Amino acid sequence: MRKLFCLLVVFAHFLLQAQNHLAIVNYKIHFNQKFDQEGSDVREYSGQLRVFNSSWSDFYMIPQRATVSTENSIEINQDTLWRVRTNLDEQELFFDDLFNEKLEPRWYADSLFPMRWTIGDETKTIDSMVCNRAETSFRGRKYIAWFTYSIALPFGPWKLGGLPGLIVSIQDDDMNLMISLTSYVQKKGKWDVRPVSGRSYEEYISKGNALRNMMKMSAQTSDCIDCVSKVKFHSWEKVFEE
Repeated sequence: MRKLFCLLVVFAHFLLQAQNHLAIVNYKIHFNQKFDQEGSDVREYSGQLRVFNSSWSDFYMIPQRATVSTENSIEINQDTLWRVRTNLDEQELFFDDLFNEKLEPRWYADSLFPMRWTIGDETKTIDSMVCNRAETSFRGRKYIAWFTYSIALPFGPWKLGGLPGLIVSIQDDDMNLMISLTSYVQKKGKWDVRPVSGRSYEEYISKGNALRNMMKMSAQTSDCIDCVSKVKFHSWEKVFEE
């Protein structure tokens, strides 16, 4: 009986290990910083999406070069592009907002893949992967994506996902955001990402609007009355007050 119990424990251990599949997807990201100013200031980022057991994901992106600020000009990137985590089992999505009054990580909850995709018949091959075209609108922008059925993961960069395959390439219709896959690796691994809880998306909008107004007013000084007009408040999602 004891031997049978030990065998069951060993079998359960190997079964658990066999289920620990980690997919690592790297993306190259080009983002026009002046998308809302009818100008061009394209920044390059590296993005990585990690998917564990086809259920949990963690996406983050980092800039390839530092942002330079000029005198009396403030660039505010109030955005949700930087880090996003999802949990398919619980139907959850959280994003990390670093730009707050304490400049520390602060998580907010959002809807998991609310976009409605239209999948067309058009296909093309990207790095030996046969990809299908799909289109959607999300938070004020239209997107064209190429995904592959050969990697049956409903994930993609940032908050974009919900397709019957991994997003290999995606861009908005103005080509201000362009993301393309550079590598995909599957291996055994542990999930070292801690669960998070977040405040509501409505609170994020409210705090973002308040912070925007505060920064605009603080930029206006006695020797620079028009500095308020030089505060540039960037948000990829069209959800804040003008």
